[in-house]
Amino acid sequence: MQQWHEQKRDPKRIPKIIKRLRKVWEKCPDLRLGQLIENAYNRQIGEGYKGKDIYYVEDEQLIKDIEKTYLPQVENFAKGNYKKNENKSS
Repeated sequence: MQQWHEQKRDPKRIPKIIKRLRKVWEKCPDLRLGQLIENAYNRQIGEGYKGKDIYYVEDEQLIKDIEKTYLPQVENFAKGNYKKNENKSS
């Protein structure tokens, strides 16, 4: 019996990926999972994903891009390096 796909991926990668995803997601708990993934994917379109459907992005690349998208922002926010809302109501 033939598997639905030929390439065998190591199932040991799953806990590692989930651990990394959890680290990011817990720092951005207001985001839904789909938002977390979609925002990282869309942000990286200009950096190598152009014309590439998310279906074909390998797990390791996607989690790296999720980390690249969110972790620097979270760290800057935690340090107080963020723009405060300067819009004042009149």
